[in-house]
Amino acid sequence: TYQGNPTAMANYIANELQRERASASEEGLLAMGDIRLQPHDLADLVRLIDDDIITKQAAKTIFVEMFATGGKALDIADAKGLKNAPQDNAELEAWCRAAIEENATAAQQVRDGNEKALNSFIGPVMKASQGKANPKSVRETLLALLHSESA
Repeated sequence: TYQGNPTAMANYIANELQRERASASEEGLLAMGDIRLQPHDLADLVRLIDDDIITKQAAKTIFVEMFATGGKALDIADAKGLKNAPQDNAELEAWCRAAIEENATAAQQVRDGNEKALNSFIGPVMKASQGKANPKSVRETLLALLHSESA
């Protein structure tokens, strides 16, 4: 069982699990023993995020399904098409270039050393990819383009 990110697992238990548990019962909270989601399945969900197989946004959708059905994270991600798409580098680069062209001010800020300005580009690129771009690849591609002479 994956044990690499206890903070993320604790957050899912404290937030997502308790919210789903409260909404699953008309009279109040369900007993913990009535929950179909198993601890090792939650660990698998966190591993998928940490390994960049799914995004945190996709994980929220997957978690709700896991809670309702007791299903496995990877099976649900596959069935719902929520895994990060393998990126065509040319397509990813085109999305990144378009985002950079739309925000010259933030592009200059990144070139001047303000990497927080990079966040200005992440949303538009994720939107262009319909949320399936690998966030780590997006970030690396943006940085490469912004620090190259041809950007």
